[in-house]
Amino acid sequence: MPKILQINVDRVRAAHDMLDQNVKDKDIDIVIVAEPNKKITKNKCWLTDNNTDAAIGIIKGDWCVNETGKDRGFVWVNYISTRIYSCYVSPNSGNEEYESFLHRLGRSVRQHRGRCIVAGDFNAKSIIWGAHANDQRGEMLVEWIGENNLMAMNDGLTPTFQRGVSSSYIDVTLVTSNLNNSIWDWRVSEEENMTHHNNIYYELQENRGPDPVREIDTESKGWKIRIERMEDFKNKIEEKMREYEWETKTPELITSTIVTICDKLFEKRGGNSRKRNVYWWNMEIGMMRTECTRKKRTLTRVNGRMTSTEEEKTEARKNYKVSKNALKKAIIRAKQEAWDRIVEDVENDIWGQGYKIVTKQFRKKNELPDHIIIEEAEKLFPRQVICDWNYEPINQKNLELAPQKTEAIILSGRRSIKQIKIEVMGREIETTNELKYLGLHIDRGMTMKSHITNTCRKAEISANALNRIMRNINGPSAGKRKLLSAVTHSIILYAAPIWHNVTRYKKYENMLKKAQRKVVTRICSAYRTISTVAALVISGTPPIRLQIRGESKDVRQRRGYQAARKRGNNKEMAKRMGRHSRSGTMDKEVDSKCRNMD
Repeated sequence: MPKILQINVDRVRAAHDMLDQNVKDKDIDIVIVAEPNKKITKNKCWLTDNNTDAAIGIIKGDWCVNETGKDRGFVWVNYISTRIYSCYVSPNSGNEEYESFLHRLGRSVRQHRGRCIVAGDFNAKSIIWGAHANDQRGEMLVEWIGENNLMAMNDGLTPTFQRGVSSSYIDVTLVTSNLNNSIWDWRVSEEENMTHHNNIYYELQENRGPDPVREIDTESKGWKIRIERMEDFKNKIEEKMREYEWETKTPELITSTIVTICDKLFEKRGGNSRKRNVYWWNMEIGMMRTECTRKKRTLTRVNGRMTSTEEEKTEARKNYKVSKNALKKAIIRAKQEAWDRIVEDVENDIWGQGYKIVTKQFRKKNELPDHIIIEEAEKLFPRQVICDWNYEPINQKNLELAPQKTEAIILSGRRSIKQIKIEVMGREIETTNELKYLGLHIDRGMTMKSHITNTCRKAEISANALNRIMRNINGPSAGKRKLLSAVTHSIILYAAPIWHNVTRYKKYENMLKKAQRKVVTRICSAYRTISTVAALVISGTPPIRLQIRGESKDVRQRRGYQAARKRGNNKEMAKRMGRHSRSGTMDKEVDSKCRNMD
């Protein structure tokens, strides 16, 4: 039963920071975001529309996503059997543009012909989802909802947008009629999230009906009861009891219902109930968020009372603004202090938390459902011994040809050959200009241009990420920096014996030098004005061209292509650098610079 969080973050970085903590606090699986921060959503875990106005983040269960798509103003994913949309329409767009958006979105919804969740900031007002009156956009959206057999889940009790004395209901959650009974616990939360929009939480379950009786954990140590949530606990108990018929109210069912509601409203005592916070979170920020949420609710109540004076409203607004700004500054300060500690820890644990954060290599648990685990186990350990040896080799290994993943390419060299189509198991496959095989990008001309381009791009991304923990001041030592730089060099040198011949072309050599320069300048803590040659000498790093040739030479030695197999890589590198020095192409310039420095 995935948990979903829907929010408009107004492109505020602090709102993204608070979103990360809310995801961990509430154990969220899917995040639907409108107006995300464009730099943050460049992360591969985010799916965005064409203009980066809407985004979907799959926090857990990314194996459930089997298809994705996007257009201008919306993005969608197929999560198991449900298609989930994230949408955003600017309030500054005209009616024609709004109608065009609804037309494109409706066409996508109708093409799916299945269960859909359409959520986001539509900037439309209608009494159906809580507004006091309809506007033109609201009427257009209501007609569109009827045409596409959708229903609004908004209850209209709490505004989704609050700024000062104004509030509105513009963040909408729409579902198809066959999904209405599968959305559980839809609610708007007024907790502080560093944006004017409120968080919307709900859960998606397959078949909604009377909640099944769950097994009671006799070893549970209970819950941490919070007084402010007792009213919600009472209301949910009464709501559940009204759903059940008198004959079905067994002690087991009532106990199971109470346990289920307590699990959702209260934190468990002991055990492993404590979730891991984001790296910069601390108790002080938690208390400040609680205080900011309290003042936000006070402001909402003061603005809603008819008897409130203007002085009371001004005072409540001022208190909330001061508390919010203090929380924002505390988050920035805590992130900086936490990051400084992480950078200092690189000296002691080079592959620790800092390296994992910048390279985004924190592994997530593989949460496969039980039926998939059982199916895979039965394939690995069949119940009956396979005695029929007449099967084809591919079937004996329980393998199947996947024509939908099959690619084809014509290695034509410089000749111009038209693309052809190949039929595999009834599926037509058109040849492409390039494909990726075992990490190597192969183009039809075998020029390796595509591979060099992609390799340099990947190396620059890695270098930029590592630069965050290799600061010029108060960073790790030179030895640790050089070890970290090996990550970028290993990316560049991957499969070098295959494509090393292309380095004779100046264009490709310059691309590789540019990628290497980004990391060697951080090894020696140099400014950007330093020359590449000087940076290589000071950092003690061989030029990338020599490293590539050394790698290819070493591979040929191991394969027996040359007689000098016992020569080590270091001797070969020294020999090549000495030869390079005698030829006077690089070291003359280095010697002159060093003499000038002396």
